[in-house]
Amino acid sequence: MSNLRETAISGGEIIAMLKKLKGSPVLFLDACHSAASAAQSTSQFAPFNTAKVANGFTGVVPRAVIFASSDGNESSREDQDWNNGAFTKAVLEALGAQQGQKAGADYHHDGKITVAELDSYIEDAVPRLTKDQQHPKMQNMMGSIKFLAEAR
Repeated sequence: MSNLRETAISGGEIIAMLKKLKGSPVLFLDACHSAASAAQSTSQFAPFNTAKVANGFTGVVPRAVIFASSDGNESSREDQDWNNGAFTKAVLEALGAQQGQKAGADYHHDGKITVAELDSYIEDAVPRLTKDQQHPKMQNMMGSIKFLAEAR
């Protein structure tokens, strides 16, 4: 936390970047509850609420899809065996991002992953990986646009 100002990015900066994009941005927020966000003008830190941050983008960035790693004040769990958190592990599995791995979220086996398929995969995988201690959330402001990625 000693270099938070040098390593963090503000919500305003994220919104500004997303607004410049011409397509429909997909944002993945993976931050631990115990990770902290600077609290107003004190040197104390407030808990980082990933779901609250995702909700803050609603209506501000049209056409966006936002996946948050956890609900409310839940912790985003990590495990050394995964080399990352449960949320990131689930996203990588869903997209088939590991060498030789099939896309777990390609439920229709059509080579395409929809927003709904990715959400369903992540929504099932993260609680399973964390023994029901973490529950990711998704905000979809794209409306009828469904196609998200090509599956491997």
